Order: sequence, then C-alpha cells, then structure tokens
Amino acid sequence: MRMLMVPTVFMCDIHLRLEYHDVIFLAKDLNKNDFNLDILLENRRVEPQNIKRRYDELVVELVNRNEDYSQYADELPAYTYGGGCGEVDKKSSLKRLMKCKRCRECMVEAMCKLSGF
Repeated sequence: MRMLMVPTVFMCDIHLRLEYHDVIFLAKDLNKNDFNLDILLENRRVEPQNIKRRYDELVVELVNRNEDYSQYADELPAYTYGGGCGEVDKKSSLKRLMKCKRCRECMVEAMCKLSGF
C-alpha cells in the first residue's frame, strides 16, 4: 500500500487506478484495531492526513480521462486518524513511475503542456 502523491497527470491509467484503490484501502484499514500504520509512516509511503484530498485529486483525474467513473464509484469510507502527519517520499515515487513507459509518456506530455509546446 502506498500513496504516490505526485501530480496525477504524471501517472498512466494503471498507476492512477492503483493509487485510487490504495487510498480507499488505507481509509478502510485505518478503522481496523490491528492495523499498524507506523511502518508505512516510517517508510514514507502514506500521508494519512491527506487521504481525502488525494482521493478527490485521483477521482478528478479519472473523470478527466473519460474513465467510466461508475467503475470507480467507491465512496471513500469514513475513517478516523488521530496520529501524526506522514510525508511521502515523492522523489522515490517519481523514480518508481519513471520505470513505467506509459508514465514516462504522461510526464513528457504534461511537461510539454506546461511549457506551451
């Protein structure tokens, strides 16, 4: 389970869907008594304080890509989180995504749009 926390336009459809599902599973798991969040926080894999914001970003991007949102209509489960803040290693996330040819293509396209090409 991981939150990538990079701009959604940098992600291919597969990685976008994977993070979408990971965010939902994280919210569900936070409600479990035996769920150990500490390891994910120590390894800088999640930002539990940003679950709702990230969920919203992912949904907007899925809809913008003309994805059939009914397929992704899982409501974000109610969750409680009273711990400290996490910070995802975004550089590591980008390195991970750079291994994916489709993600690299998305990144180039996004950078070209930003640069006015």
